[in-house]
Amino acid sequence: SPRADAASHTPPPGEARETRVSVKAESPPGPDWIPLDAPPAEVLFLEPGEALLRVRVVAKETSEPLPDTRVLLSEEASGARTYVNRAQARPDEIPRTGADGCVEFLVPQGRAFQIEVPRDRDAVQHVGPLAEGQQHVVLLRVGTQADFVFFGRVVAAGSGRAVPGAAVEVFSREAPERVAADRKGRFELRGTSWRADVCRTEAAGFAPAYFLVRADLSTRGAPHEVRLSRAAKLLVRVVHPSGAPLAGAKVQATTDWNRMAQLDGGEFVSPSSSPPAPEWTATTDGDGRCALEGLPASVRLDLELKVRGSMTQIWAPLKLRSGEERALLWVSGGGVEVKGRVLDQFDAPVVRQLVRVVRPEFDDPVSPMLLEGFERSLPGSRTDAEGRFTIRNVPPGTWLIGPTPAKYPTMNQAAPANPVEGGPPPTERVATLAIPIEVGDVPPPEILLRADRGLYLRGRVVDSSGVPVEQGHVDASSHDQGWTYGHLSADLDRGGFALGPLPAGRWWLTVQNHKTGMISDPVEAASGQEGLLLTVKASCRVEGEVVAGSARQGGAQVTICERGGLEAICTLVQARDGEFRARGLPPGTYGFLAQTEGGDVGWVAGVELAEARPRSGVRVELRRGARLRVVNASGRSGWFGAWLEGYVVAAAPLEEGEEIVVWLPSGRAELRLRLGEVERPFELELAAGEQREVRFEGGGD
Repeated sequence: SPRADAASHTPPPGEARETRVSVKAESPPGPDWIPLDAPPAEVLFLEPGEALLRVRVVAKETSEPLPDTRVLLSEEASGARTYVNRAQARPDEIPRTGADGCVEFLVPQGRAFQIEVPRDRDAVQHVGPLAEGQQHVVLLRVGTQADFVFFGRVVAAGSGRAVPGAAVEVFSREAPERVAADRKGRFELRGTSWRADVCRTEAAGFAPAYFLVRADLSTRGAPHEVRLSRAAKLLVRVVHPSGAPLAGAKVQATTDWNRMAQLDGGEFVSPSSSPPAPEWTATTDGDGRCALEGLPASVRLDLELKVRGSMTQIWAPLKLRSGEERALLWVSGGGVEVKGRVLDQFDAPVVRQLVRVVRPEFDDPVSPMLLEGFERSLPGSRTDAEGRFTIRNVPPGTWLIGPTPAKYPTMNQAAPANPVEGGPPPTERVATLAIPIEVGDVPPPEILLRADRGLYLRGRVVDSSGVPVEQGHVDASSHDQGWTYGHLSADLDRGGFALGPLPAGRWWLTVQNHKTGMISDPVEAASGQEGLLLTVKASCRVEGEVVAGSARQGGAQVTICERGGLEAICTLVQARDGEFRARGLPPGTYGFLAQTEGGDVGWVAGVELAEARPRSGVRVELRRGARLRVVNASGRSGWFGAWLEGYVVAAAPLEEGEEIVVWLPSGRAELRLRLGEVERPFELELAAGEQREVRFEGGGD
């Protein structure tokens, strides 16, 4: 999210080795995730309304043509693409250059595009709208030779001792490689300046770790430190409900590589290629025993049991300590019964409602939305005439339980207002709200599930003159009772919308169209309210530059900040060539925080943005910043924020025990950690080049 990214500032080379940064973010799909679907070679011809865009790709060092190179053409509204093994393509395809290093795109007239070679982050050009039949040529220079050396050192977490012989594997889309650390734990990786690849490091007795290769993160005298924790071990015994051992069963533990990543200084850059999800697998012996070794510490692990001839079984998520050896008894098809009853807001039983127990998808067990197709759920149960249900064989651990619709809705999307074929009418549909439960060795007390039904938000969207708006979507979010039910979204249908079914509560509705920047002021409404009217307005645009001395500074990140609390707007943009621009901002007064990967920071406040009047000439001058390491040692999860002159410049969740690094300009700054409804403020004066640590402790310190 923008708020999480805003708080993840990059420290300069060699200064972030002791910092552990936890970032939960999902990168948007890129070319690496596009399915390979290459149709046979064919010749494309210009159609009416099209223009020809010819791209020539050459080596940056020699100007020689680069054949067999992927070229990506994209615009803001790009959809799914496919690979093609030819040098001609349309915007929904990714071709390869021919022997002359050229590709041709047949593009619709009047649209602007961006051209890039994914293997080189600097090989990017923008092309403005072309006229029908126009031919335009673009030259892209791509780096092909290694021009930097990444220096690293593998050490044991805690002691800092070298780990000799540790294996370092680079996941690169171009040239995967594997090197070994020397007796002092040192290693070197050679690459090009555009490279931002993920590496996996492993050694005997240690759990693997992941880090990001960046040219600016290390020097020979200050190598980037990769910290390995002692591996944990899980001893699993699988038995039948009768207690007899179950041989030949497959036990698998999985997690996300992001959870094991040490992203010190690398939060801004998405990797050029992502590694596969880490997994550990073992098969039970004749006594039903097996061991999963080399497991990471303090990382969520999802366990699955696969027995031939039966459904895959799941275990609640668990975490192990560094060096821990834990025993686990898994009764195949065993567990306790969870019984309960589902009632609506009028205390009437909800009949034939599907109820599921699911494994939380995130570390935080309170994820209250249960949706169709939710992964890793136990077999569900339908309620009877009294709304009662029984779910059998629930293993111990923390789970989510709640009513689940059979055909609606899908993730982050509201159910349609019209009846679904084979489903109940809208007035009978229930809100998919789940609650966490703790399951032990004995059945828990009967659970009462409240399922509000028939509650929707309906209304219209118009512009400032009252004309219905037919493009865009309506977002609804709720923060009742300390949790977020979800951010439901519904596309406009002839200017109207319907969001639901929803649980009872207050909601904030906004209209957005990311392509045009169209927005509306938030409208508060109660579940079940109809006749709502949302009015969109012209949004604001701003342009500016980031300078160091008298020259523009490329590669900086600019955070556009709004006054207020943690809910204030915090938008990120990049200043690729020293210039930045943003649109879709509501009118108001803003601050601009610019930052480079080397730790230089610039700050400008009090910039007024007005509707339909683009603002240009914003100038942010860089100076040496102060490095701030913030640690949440309060014993509770919370939200962290940093303010300058009343503007929120960073905001992100900060779980118990997590740390985060931010870079701020010299001068006075305010920090806050929100724990539930309580905020802990802390003011400090920072000096240029200073390094400081702030720890939020328990007991109000």
